[in-house]
Amino acid sequence: MLTRYRFSTLTEDNSDQQPSPDSELVQKALLDTRYFVLLYQRYVDRVYRYCLARVNHEEDAQDITSQTFLAALEGLRSFRNDGSFAAWLFGIAGRKAARIFRQQPTDPIDTISEIQHSIDSPEELVNQHLTLERVLSVIEQLSHDRREAIRLYYFAGLAPEEIGMVMGKSEEAIRMLIHRGMRDLKVRLNQGAKKGDK
Repeated sequence: MLTRYRFSTLTEDNSDQQPSPDSELVQKALLDTRYFVLLYQRYVDRVYRYCLARVNHEEDAQDITSQTFLAALEGLRSFRNDGSFAAWLFGIAGRKAARIFRQQPTDPIDTISEIQHSIDSPEELVNQHLTLERVLSVIEQLSHDRREAIRLYYFAGLAPEEIGMVMGKSEEAIRMLIHRGMRDLKVRLNQGAKKGDK
């Protein structure tokens, strides 16, 4: 990813201190693009998981993730420090995903190892794969706002306040979207499970 840019290795030494705030890294990156690597490392997994949840296709998710970080690097001067860098970054990811998203049926996810934290056995891998694929499929049946709030909260790991910045809604409205979206998701998953039992 970020193939158009060459970066020297730069790591953040935080052995005895808190990680640098995003806003501080942005300011440093404006003067020296090597600091953008630290922002990239901080967010790349979360952006990828979010993109995968949006398009349900590994290769497309990787492409969108790359495009997101390239656009962020090239547009870094447009980031205003009065907002959340994460919200700004995921706003870019959402716009990129919307442009790439195909209207045709999505392919099944071939591998979800990036999303799963640990796999104990091949059987568990199969079960988690089927479960995640089913959840992503059912999320697509929710209203646009509810599914986007769920993706940003659970897959991207954004706080409700940050999601509000991305979606242009209040934190309270986002909490309600997540709550109602999860309620709808559980109902739909339970209905699907009952149909499968018949």
